[in-house]
Amino acid sequence: MEDRIPAFESVDDVMAGVYRAMKPEKRLEIALGMWLSARQMLYEAIRSFHSDWTEDQVERTVAERMLRGST
Repeated sequence: MEDRIPAFESVDDVMAGVYRAMKPEKRLEIALGMWLSARQMLYEAIRSFHSDWTEDQVERTVAERMLRGST
C-alpha cells in the first residue's frame, strides 16, 4: 500500500465570510448534512464492493473509516 499525502483544502475568503455571517446553528446544520452525505456515500461504496458482507460488517467498516478519516 502506498503512503498517501493528506490533501488540505482551504476555504475561499468569500466563503469564509459567508460562514462567519451565519448563525452557529446554521453552520452546524450544514456540517451535519455534509457528514451524513459523506457517510451515506461511503456506506454505498463499501456495500457495492463487499456485497457478501453482513450489515454489521458494513456498518462497522463505515464507522471505523469515518472515525479515522480514511475513505
